[in-house]
Amino acid sequence: MHLKSSLAVAALSISLGLASSGARAAVTYDFTALSSFDFNGESFAGSFSVTLPGFITSRTNVPFADLTSCSVIDSGGPATCLAQDFLYGVTPGTETVGFHIESAANPGTEIYYYFDAGSFETPGTYTSVVLGTSQEGTLTVMRTSAVPEPGTLSMLVAGVGFLAVASRRKKTATRAG
Repeated sequence: MHLKSSLAVAALSISLGLASSGARAAVTYDFTALSSFDFNGESFAGSFSVTLPGFITSRTNVPFADLTSCSVIDSGGPATCLAQDFLYGVTPGTETVGFHIESAANPGTEIYYYFDAGSFETPGTYTSVVLGTSQEGTLTVMRTSAVPEPGTLSMLVAGVGFLAVASRRKKTATRAG
């Protein structure tokens, strides 16, 4: 009877540990620049994707190394992606993606795409506002699977270890008896 009680307590501890750990949902931002104004005789299109631990709620610079993917197409030749920016207050009432790229004619250029306020914090797909089709982009914001807290994994490993020890003791006691 003692073993059954111990197993019940262990199972309850594991389930409470998992429930109370507060696993966080990650958020993925997929941006696509469909068009841009001409900059020094070049126009750009491209995209980037990044997954962050939560919603963007303030100005955020995402280093190139943290991007899941990034590509740029330049009408004038080769171009590369740089760090990407999520900005507030560039134009009142909007949230802004700064698509940061580099080409020979445009070193370190950041092209702004404006989205309705709340776009960074709400899952959905948004089309840029303000500049119309001459500088158009889309932003998809989606929650991804929950990321367990480190304490959750520790609790799970400890609980499974406890169950293994209890099960082994039961087998040893059954053989001896």
